Amino acid sequence: MSFWIKPHPRGWTVFGDTNPTKEDVYESRDEAIAIARHAARLTKGELVVCGDDGLVIHKETFDSDTPPDGTKRP
Repeated sequence: MSFWIKPHPRGWTVFGDTNPTKEDVYESRDEAIAIARHAARLTKGELVVCGDDGLVIHKETFDSDTPPDGTKRP
């Protein structure tokens, strides 16, 4: 599952690709990223961060080889 962070008129929104109409809005992009990163780790999914213009600026993938702290194993 992918968790997207995009700009929103009230801040930054986090939504999953399986239910794009359900979104949560946060004041800061950093807060939205932290929430989405946690959800992506739990589901072994993907984090997709968009910039102010709505274009993708960063992606992270979490899988069974990703430890809880987010670092990759050699």
